[in-house]
Amino acid sequence: AYTPSSTRATRLEVTTKLRAPRLRDVELPRAVLVQALCEADVPVVAVRAGAGYGKTTTVRQWIEQDGRASAWVTVDGSDNDPVSLLRELVDALGRLEPLPQVEAALATDRPRVRDVALPRLGEALAAFAQPFVLVLDDVHLLDNPAAGELLEWVVALLPERSTLALVGRAMPPMRLTRHLVSDNALVLRRGDLAFTDRECRTVLEEGVPGLGPDALDVLVDRIEGWPAGCYLSVLALKGAVAPDRVVARLTTSRSDLGHYFHEELMRGLAPEVRAFLVRTSISGDLCDAVLDRSDSAVLLRGVAASDNLFVVALDDDPDTYRYHHLFADLLVAELPYEAPGEETDLRRRAAHWLADQPTARSTKPWRPAISIW
Repeated sequence: AYTPSSTRATRLEVTTKLRAPRLRDVELPRAVLVQALCEADVPVVAVRAGAGYGKTTTVRQWIEQDGRASAWVTVDGSDNDPVSLLRELVDALGRLEPLPQVEAALATDRPRVRDVALPRLGEALAAFAQPFVLVLDDVHLLDNPAAGELLEWVVALLPERSTLALVGRAMPPMRLTRHLVSDNALVLRRGDLAFTDRECRTVLEEGVPGLGPDALDVLVDRIEGWPAGCYLSVLALKGAVAPDRVVARLTTSRSDLGHYFHEELMRGLAPEVRAFLVRTSISGDLCDAVLDRSDSAVLLRGVAASDNLFVVALDDDPDTYRYHHLFADLLVAELPYEAPGEETDLRRRAAHWLADQPTARSTKPWRPAISIW
């Protein structure tokens, strides 16, 4: 069932996939969820919800407090191939303890996964000096049954007190129900991740101090616990001369909350920032190459340092960033209006740059990168 991909996608820097997103002080602590995750002694944790429910942020807060070592993989389309996925997992775990024998087994053109690589991985994990949490983010991109089967093998090989955390809008094709029935899994869904009324009020009151009580009640009611809705509200209302009037317009709007705040947020961006973000939303890689410019780092640093929670610097590198899925979706939707006819050319530039890059893995990108998270 395991065959190597015919072409393994060349990426700007594979190690960016192995970095957890950086936590920000302004993000609301999910203390109850984090405590439940820390106390769950299970081999599988599944965090499943739609865009904007704080899945990755919650898991990031958890591994920060858990006490165990952690490894992180942000899945992309190339990982739907099980060999590619296993290589990424081994790369991530190799950051905790060296796995030379497993890496050697996977270095061939046609690696023998079942009878060589997986047994070696099992032996290596059994000798790990400490338990760990292995996080796979964006697992909804894994729809290949062979990738799901591989993850079942990985769960079976986990050493005692170690956990595989699956984070995404949907779960990969694996037998998660079996783990739930045997109490070997913890699942957090939309209802678990949704903000309580008190949490919504905390975010809104701190972000928009001038918001009146009636307007606050309206927003809390319309947001319905959607975390991204809270933060989009803050972005749309912050700095407004009369935020209550903006909220009043929402109550009479025929559009849903996401559409309304998409309009408000995009209108509030400076023209040069808006143009930059929209045009880079289609590429997961080099901004300078796609836009034929040399100042992307300066602009991205400024956006990431502002109160825009949807552009975040990744750990360990000040020039590597991610877009939140929801924010990326908003930007992509805006592209035909902001830059009609340019998408094909933008994608072509990105493809040409990627095709010209060496396959060797570097330790740092040489130009600002964006990961659509």
